[in-house]
Amino acid sequence: YDYKSSYYKLYSSIIEAFAKTMEGDIHTSNEILNNILLAYKTRAMDQVLLAWWNLVSIINRVLLGQSKDLKVDLFELAAFANNINEHFIKNIVKLILGYVLNKEGNNEKAEEIYQEQIVYFAKEKVAIGALFAWALIVQKYLDDDDVEGALNIANKSLEIAQDPKICNYFFIICFQKFIAKIYAKKGDFTATKMYLEKSVIIAKQFNLKYQLIELYIDNAKYIQGFMKDKKIYSKENVEVVNDMYKKAVSLARELSLQNMIEYSTREYSGF
Repeated sequence: YDYKSSYYKLYSSIIEAFAKTMEGDIHTSNEILNNILLAYKTRAMDQVLLAWWNLVSIINRVLLGQSKDLKVDLFELAAFANNINEHFIKNIVKLILGYVLNKEGNNEKAEEIYQEQIVYFAKEKVAIGALFAWALIVQKYLDDDDVEGALNIANKSLEIAQDPKICNYFFIICFQKFIAKIYAKKGDFTATKMYLEKSVIIAKQFNLKYQLIELYIDNAKYIQGFMKDKKIYSKENVEVVNDMYKKAVSLARELSLQNMIEYSTREYSGF
């Protein structure tokens, strides 16, 4: 009974930490993870839960923009997960590694990893893994200016994320943001506005604050793009842009996300 009680208490704490991560309250998530470490200072942690602890910790580092030793830790976690037959974590870690490699400019290796993981998650029928892989592929297509390819995958992925059996709001927002960016590139500002507004409603409803920061910035950029394209520089639009950037900075400060404060401020100063 003691083991079961300890196991489920640890399990629920890791779930709580991950939930805080998804909300954007990453520092609270890290506090929960650190408290777990203190509690297990003199005793062994269940290996599968240890792998999950490390996965949440790594996701937090990515979202905070902390890249030091990240690749080394990703390789180590993938090896550890493989040794304990925790295949979901191993393959999610591979996707994160692909993301890191893509940011470093190793695009071919990143795409190779993404395609491998798509095959794996599709075979295993793990929707969240497949959606994550598709999101990374859409981003890569956008980086490569393959607008039509990105739109095709984003639309299909959004349909999957919205399926009643899955209904993953995190990825619904993710793909709607991509589609909004794609339509902005195509000059369809009506569609851009529609997808961004839908995403903001969901992010507010489910308290997904990290994504809300990005959405405020995307909204500001959409209005800037509209003004530039249509040669319409109204006072009202300028005020909305200012308001969006201020909201992004304010929310980033509320969450003490230094990397997002810098990102929001940098984008605002370029306006």
